[in-house]
Amino acid sequence: MVDGTASRRLRDTIDRRMNVVQKRLVQTLCILFAGSCVVSFGAITAYDSPHAVIEYLRFLGICFGTLAAAGAAGAFLGFLFGVPRLLQRVNGGDGPKPKEAGFNNLGAGKTTRTVAGNSNLEEISDWLTKIIVGLALVNAYEILGLGRRIVSFLARFGDVDANLAKAYFACLIIAGFVACFLAIYLEARTRLTFILADIEQLLDGALDEDAIAAANEAPILISSGMTDLSRTPAPASDADRTVAQVPFAELSTAEEFAAWGSAQARLANFQAAARAMTEAATRGSDDIKYLLRLADIRRLQGNLSLEIDALDEATSKRPQDVDIFRRLILLLLYRSPPQGFTRAITLCEQAFASPLFAQDPFLRLYYAAAQGQKATWLRDNPTTEGNYAKDASEARAKALEATRSVIELAGREGPAYTYLKAMLYPKELKSSDDDLAVFNTDPEFTALVPLDLPAEAT
Repeated sequence: MVDGTASRRLRDTIDRRMNVVQKRLVQTLCILFAGSCVVSFGAITAYDSPHAVIEYLRFLGICFGTLAAAGAAGAFLGFLFGVPRLLQRVNGGDGPKPKEAGFNNLGAGKTTRTVAGNSNLEEISDWLTKIIVGLALVNAYEILGLGRRIVSFLARFGDVDANLAKAYFACLIIAGFVACFLAIYLEARTRLTFILADIEQLLDGALDEDAIAAANEAPILISSGMTDLSRTPAPASDADRTVAQVPFAELSTAEEFAAWGSAQARLANFQAAARAMTEAATRGSDDIKYLLRLADIRRLQGNLSLEIDALDEATSKRPQDVDIFRRLILLLLYRSPPQGFTRAITLCEQAFASPLFAQDPFLRLYYAAAQGQKATWLRDNPTTEGNYAKDASEARAKALEATRSVIELAGREGPAYTYLKAMLYPKELKSSDDDLAVFNTDPEFTALVPLDLPAEAT
């Protein structure tokens, strides 16, 4: 099976090159049509004649019809010659092996399925190609004579010089035929090949749809809220054990890799789960759900850096998703200082330009926490370089402003304010997060967020 990353790069390269081919085809056809518009002026017998426009349009229509007929013939033969051959008999029967057809043993080693792709078009294409090539070689002289007669017949229309008309119609037919033949041939050999290969992979799926849906819908880890970074895998089910028994080599689609990886993660086989989910994210690069599940697996592995990398990629693909961005910023607060809080501050300040992010109380809370980490780091790492006092003062001012924003947006009830208070008074409230503890003796902070311990606690 082709590696997912290499396959994706190959498809992207082919798409770019085929887009160039399409542009060149359109340019060629436009040039030919423009040439027809110019040559058609020669078909007008007298420009002051009331029939001048009719004569012009008639000759232009003949040119356009000739170009369309030549292009259609070229496209038909290009498709006929370019239809890929997907072999149905993998485990037996006549015919070459899959590798000989250039599909890297796609589906090798699997049992014969009950529903298979119809190969009639491939067989007809094979027969007609051989027949056409054989007849063309045997009757080459007659075909050349037929082409001359067609050109001579078309040259009779309009008041155009006969030699010029013959030469132009010959160029029109040859250019239109060759351009459309090459374009459709390349399309069939590249994009159509990938489409048929994808269909074959779906038919050769190792897991049924119910098993895939169940494995992908179940959570990978247990989480009690958006600030919970626990590393407890969700309980595995009997269906997970069944899915996990399927060999990795038999998986083919992004959904299958994701289901298999999710099942392995719940069974605590984190390395296998990460491998499968990485493959799913590569094959299904347009869907960020695989990246989010990969981030969950990285958390279960205890690899903060790779979890951040997965969320970084997900954020770049869906930049307006507040939930993903919020999760990324929270993880950055657990990265080693000063890199963690520095990047969190930079990303938050950029995001606050959008009202969607600026009105989120948790992002304001995380921004305050990042400024608190910065103030703590500056206190613990005094330096003579730069303006230490100014930097510490700015961090305090921005943390205070962000704290006010949290209260304005979320009030003094709910998880955001509770988390804010716990970070400000970690010792009193027995919290492991002490990002704002550096300010718990600051009168402005204590007045804004009073401790207010219950009487029994006091």
